[in-house]
Amino acid sequence: MYFLIICEKKHLYYETFDDRESLEEHINSRKSFFHKKFKNHQAYIVKGEEIFTAKKHIDAIHIHSGDKHLGDNSEKGLSTDKLP
Repeated sequence: MYFLIICEKKHLYYETFDDRESLEEHINSRKSFFHKKFKNHQAYIVKGEEIFTAKKHIDAIHIHSGDKHLGDNSEKGLSTDKLP
């Protein structure tokens, strides 16, 4: 079970996902939104007792096309392959 937590100015939202694939599909459906949230420490993924912060996302989430990093402005295909 994964929780995706999003922080907004006055609200905190969360969604649950049964598996990594459905989480990845959801993140990829709104790539630029989530990329910005992760980069600004406003989005987190929680699995069990482990919280993946923005710094860990840069290491854990990679780009499918050519192993580009999140800072790259090309088309992003975010993945959670390195998450447990």
